[in-house]
Amino acid sequence: MPEKPYNFWEELKRRKVPHVITIYIAGAFGLLEMADIVSDYINIPDFVIYIIMIAAIVGFPLAIIYSWLFISTPGGIKLRKNIDKIQWHEISHNENDIDIDEGYMALETGEMVPELIPSGEKLNFKSKRGKVYMSGSFVVIFVSVALFLFFSGKSIPFEERDLVVIADFKNLTGEEIFDNSLNTAYEISIDQSHHVNVVPYKRKQEVLKRIGKEPGTIIDDDLCRDIAIIEGAKAYITPEISRVGKQYILSSKLQETENGILITSLDYYCDSQDKILGTLDRMSKRIRRYLGESRYKMTGQSKPLEKATTSSIDALKQFSRGQECMNNMDYENAVAHFRMAIGLDSSFTTAKASLGSLLCEYYDPVEGKKWLDEAIRSIDNLTDSEKYSILVVYAVHVEKDLEKSIMYNKILIELHPERAGYRINLALDLFDQGRFEEAVIEYKHAVRLDPNNIMPYSGLTYTYNSKLRQIDSALYWAQRMISISPENQWGHFYLGVCYFERDELEKARYEFEKVREISPGIKVNLYNLAHTLIALDKFELAIEIFKNIEGARAIYDLGLCYEVMGADKLAIIQYEKYLSILESEAPDTPVNLIAKGIVLTRLGRKEEGMEIGRRGFELDSTLHYSFAQLLAVQQYPEQALYHLEKAFENGYWDLVEIKMNQELSSLKNDERYRRLIELYVN
Repeated sequence: MPEKPYNFWEELKRRKVPHVITIYIAGAFGLLEMADIVSDYINIPDFVIYIIMIAAIVGFPLAIIYSWLFISTPGGIKLRKNIDKIQWHEISHNENDIDIDEGYMALETGEMVPELIPSGEKLNFKSKRGKVYMSGSFVVIFVSVALFLFFSGKSIPFEERDLVVIADFKNLTGEEIFDNSLNTAYEISIDQSHHVNVVPYKRKQEVLKRIGKEPGTIIDDDLCRDIAIIEGAKAYITPEISRVGKQYILSSKLQETENGILITSLDYYCDSQDKILGTLDRMSKRIRRYLGESRYKMTGQSKPLEKATTSSIDALKQFSRGQECMNNMDYENAVAHFRMAIGLDSSFTTAKASLGSLLCEYYDPVEGKKWLDEAIRSIDNLTDSEKYSILVVYAVHVEKDLEKSIMYNKILIELHPERAGYRINLALDLFDQGRFEEAVIEYKHAVRLDPNNIMPYSGLTYTYNSKLRQIDSALYWAQRMISISPENQWGHFYLGVCYFERDELEKARYEFEKVREISPGIKVNLYNLAHTLIALDKFELAIEIFKNIEGARAIYDLGLCYEVMGADKLAIIQYEKYLSILESEAPDTPVNLIAKGIVLTRLGRKEEGMEIGRRGFELDSTLHYSFAQLLAVQQYPEQALYHLEKAFENGYWDLVEIKMNQELSSLKNDERYRRLIELYVN
């Protein structure tokens, strides 16, 4: 017979290599799956699963080599090249034992053994059966791989992006270092997931406030379930750390919210503080599996805590304290804690970014940019949420690129579409770009996502009032803001502004008084209240308020009240004090020169005031609104109205300032003034 050409694939099949590969991989995956499933019940350490994985990888090529070189016979495992015709004949066979591979074995010697080669019909039957076995093997391996990678392991009716609430860690060790720090680490670890939606710290604090609890109240098991019910979370987690001898025990209970049913209770052990964060990582991954997250998703959405945060529990504690201070708007102490965190771990990227952001926003932009530059170098170690949050801050404060900030905020929204905070940040960027209608859309999205968050209501009220000139819409959102937070001073403040703009002066006064009752020291509110009293002809009450406000503006406004009341000598005293301040503080700036011109006019030095004020306007010819005030005080109504209209054309429309401004009072009975207000502001 002519020699058949060599076919490598046929040779592989003859030696059963594909069959061995499929069975091997299916068995390996099955073993890993079994180890993963039972690990919770017999507490198999993670390293055991890693050893199984490594052994499976190493054993894979060995299995292929074995299949290629060896064959199993009734006489034991033999090297294929050592099996000859004589040995084959010594093996007892019956008709049912004969298969296609027996024929191939006979061919190993290079000679035909006719009595062992099946007939064409037998050969065809065996070939079909082999194909069935082969197909079945591939099905087994496919199902095994799919189960291992994509099976959710879900134990409760928890769908993707459902909410979960995490209680504060119950610290039974007596070691203060674990207070707060483990809360931060656990939340960061679980919050890496795009499957699980963790209720953020701020939102939990808002709920505490609504149910009459003090900010910072420890969230225990019962309180955690209450928050979960209020927020509509499907599950809640109550973690704990204890110690027996030198061994730490990290525990977590996962419970279903509606009935409080315990889904699972996990215990993980470690023998030193250095291993706690790694152990916490393992525990959070197991919780994520119970909530339905597949291994495939977890692979791309998990960063080790030691890289995403810090390997130092001490540093993490300082960082947690800094975050708590920042959430309470205690920025000075927040800066101090972030500095301490970096001092304990110089590679703590998130602490550097938080410090840099605060410094840029409130204290020292130069130093802040330095810390942000350092943070950006290690940004790939962070979770996606932290990474893009830092990129937003970097784009705003360092690169001065709002388009980049908008792009990163949109990525964050894609990662966490249910997070109101990212919508609010996007709205702020759009507002800064002058895209006010788009900002309104994002604020409204945020309200739908988190109806109890004050910030979007504030943004909507301010945007409608100051930029879109829709006072009725601003009034509506201010009223909604008060309905969800009656003791929030800014809701009453915005409502007072709206009422003043609508000339509902008594209502405006009530709201500004309410703000003073809640927060007595808000200077802008005191100004508004005093000017509302002036509009109501209650000058004595306005004077008492101005006397208790520090600053040059209050001194000048006090002089105005005295002048209107006819107390000219007292008015002059206040005007001269104000003039002295202007001359000592940057006297040659355009704004100060125009202000000086106004007060000199009030003091009767009209020509001098006009000359100085005109010089200020020549230095900055965009100051139409300020120059219009000088011209009105100088009794030049035509020119004052001309520059007022120019100010409106250039985009100035602060209606409350215009209506409270006493310099423009001489114009307010002029029909042309009313038409300008109607055209450009109302």
